[in-house]
Parts: sequence; C-alpha cells; structure tokens
Amino acid sequence: MTSRRALNKTDESTASAYSYSTSLQEDIRLTNALIQQLGDAQDDYLQGDVPTSALCRLLSLRSEYTASSFETTNQQMKAPFRKIGFGQCGIIYEQPNRGYVLKLARKYFEDSLLGDLRAHLRVYQALADYPTDCRIPSVYKYITASNSSWWEANSHFFTAQDELELPTMALATQHILPLPKIVRTALIDLYCPEEHKAAVTENPSNQDCLARVYLGRSRVPNAPKSPNFTLRNFNLHLDQMMELKLPIVDYSRAIGEALAVIHWRANIDAYDIEFVLGSEAEAIYRPEPTTAPQVRMKAEEVESMSTHTDIDEIVSVNFKQRSTRLWVLDFNLCSRWDMAQVLESGGEDKLVGHLVQAFFENDPYYPRPIKSGANDADKDQVQNELWEVFCSAYLNKSKAVLAGSTTGGEQKERLLELPKSFIASCIAGAKCGRVSDNYKAVDNL
Repeated sequence: MTSRRALNKTDESTASAYSYSTSLQEDIRLTNALIQQLGDAQDDYLQGDVPTSALCRLLSLRSEYTASSFETTNQQMKAPFRKIGFGQCGIIYEQPNRGYVLKLARKYFEDSLLGDLRAHLRVYQALADYPTDCRIPSVYKYITASNSSWWEANSHFFTAQDELELPTMALATQHILPLPKIVRTALIDLYCPEEHKAAVTENPSNQDCLARVYLGRSRVPNAPKSPNFTLRNFNLHLDQMMELKLPIVDYSRAIGEALAVIHWRANIDAYDIEFVLGSEAEAIYRPEPTTAPQVRMKAEEVESMSTHTDIDEIVSVNFKQRSTRLWVLDFNLCSRWDMAQVLESGGEDKLVGHLVQAFFENDPYYPRPIKSGANDADKDQVQNELWEVFCSAYLNKSKAVLAGSTTGGEQKERLLELPKSFIASCIAGAKCGRVSDNYKAVDNL
C-alpha cells in the first residue's frame, strides 16, 4: 500500500527547464539577483567566523542576528513569484522582500488545502495556549478562486510552467526565511563534493535553505559525499549535528514538547509533519489580533467554513531583525480525532496504535529508542540521552496539557495514561524492529 507520505514528497531538486518569453526570463533573472542581494546584506556582520563556529552559533534556538538595512523597491514589488517547493496538494511560491509564501492548490486538491488550513490553525492555537521552543507559521490569508480582485491584481506574477489552472485556492502563511548565507556557504564547504561546489553555489534553488532536523537518523559511516547535494530541504543528520556540536538536546526537548501539544491539545496525529531550522523576521500586525496571537479566525470557525471563504490578515515585516527558529509545518496529511468519542467507545488502544504508526512512518525527526545489539557505544549514549530528553519533555508537557481537561472521573484517569502508553508503545515498536504497515488515514478514530 502506498503511504500518504509517499504521495507528498517535497521538491528537493532544481526546477525543470521551461521555455519563457525573453521579458519573463529577464524578470526571473532580476528576481534571483534581488534574492541574492538580500542574502548578501544579512551576512555583513558575520564575516570572519569560521564555518563550524558560525553554524553552532547561528543554528542555536532563538539565536538573533541583524541584517543590513535595505529598502523595498518598485522593482522588487513587481517581481514574479518564484517557485520554492511543492507537495501533493500544492505548489509553494515566494516574492522577494515579502513576509509570506503562497501555497497554490493543484487541480482537484482544493479541499486538501482547506484541510491543511484547518489542521494548521488547530495546531497554531494549541501552541499559543501551551508555548514551546518550536514555532509554527502564522496564517495571513486564505484566497479563494472566486476572489476576482486578488487574482486580477496578481495572476500575471505566476508563470505557466507549473501546470496550475488559475485562479485557484491559495493559502498565504508566514515566510520561514532561509538560513543565513554564511550557514549555507559552510554547509556547501563541509558536505558538498568539491567538483559540485561551484554549481551548487550558483544554483538559485539553493538559496531556499531550510534544514530538516533528523535526530533519528545518521549517515552511513565513511560514505562518499552525495553528488546530488542540495540545500533546499537540507537533511541535517544526527552525526552531522554531533560533528558540528549543535544544541541537539534543545532540539529534542522542543520537538518532544511540540508533539505533546499537537497530540493532546490539538488532537492531531502529526502524520508527515516536518521540523526544520529556518529564520524568522520580526513581524508587525495591523490591526492587533483579538483571538490567538497572529490569528484572527479561531480554528473552530474554520471547521464549519466552506471552501470559498476568505481569511485576511495584514502584516508588515522587518527583515533587518531575524532569529533562528525551529519550525513545525506541513499539515495537509494530518488527521484529527474526537477525544470524547475515543473515551466513550474505549478506543484508546486504537488511538495509541495510530499515533505510534504515524511516529514511525514520519521522516526521522524524532529521536529513536535504541534497539538491542547496537555496537557504537558513543553514539548509543547520545541517542539514549536524546530519547530520554524527548520522552521527559513529551510526558511533562502532556501532563500539563491534560491537567486542564474538563474530562472527569474514570475517563480522566484513562486520558492521563495515554501519553505514557504512546511512549511505551514506541519503545516496544523499536525493540521488535518494525511496526505494522497497515496504517490507515482516518478523520476520526
């Protein structure tokens, strides 16, 4: 059976070559040049740092840095949208010097994009109620295909090469900015084959550098450097993080807490979500939101919203002030459950089995319990430490979240046992070396 994650691979390669008009080619060239200038501007103060020390410092959570100031020009505002990734249900675009990205729905996937929005807002509100060191992009606007004024003003900024039928549904969310140029340069220097470094450095797609935090996977020892090296969605493995002396304990704690909030406050299964390192610019919201921070509409309202309803928010961004953040994103394959139904039906075992399967089927962001028979004592010690940190963070945050539950009596006792049952089942799954492959996508358990 093909898993949902297999159907939702993110673009990690250079966009295919297409035929553009001469004027459009020039527009795209200018767009890439502007993005390069913005990347250069933010690195002025970092010159002189050696690669590993810069990576260690800049990839620490909440690390702040100040970019050189620059002005928004008419040329930048008129630049075409640039494709920076894609998934199963949509294609993701950005414009230089804008504080948002747009995910445009593919044909027949409009409802999937709405499902992404619903899960995203539930998780956003949950993390606003129980903050962690893991960020989630703000939602700025849900643009419908029937929003003629928006599409008339913006459709010409999109090229025809991506086989999109415009107008379509679009979701505007906070732009997770790439890691600083000095980090990108260091990663190329350390991990790209020498013969490919020049081409990788010049490839515009490698300016879109977010690092996937793979705490549960290391590279094959002594393996050659990959000839397919790319910085777009860079897979940062555990052995690399150890080599660079990155704050992996902080990463593990943040991911454990975030997963607990997603499970037990948002009641979302976290299937195929991603945890990445990226930059955040200082945002200014007008008018000030009246519900959760940075969100005007409540998740409960979105549950009953039709596909053709608009969500609007106004934001301006100070690109000069930035921070390194750990982000959670990509919710279009997530399912949610009704906790009252689970408890009333006695479906706790089914729920835990579902969450464990989602845990193991996801990319290896989470630390893994150590299997018996491993033979690298140093690495085992680090992995065990990360797993313990993850478990402690997950269980403590779960306890804090569930303490506020209105469920009472015997059902409350059963509810409080679920996070411990999840961790125990993950350990059992790792010991046997496999989990079942009959995971099913469900809307309610």
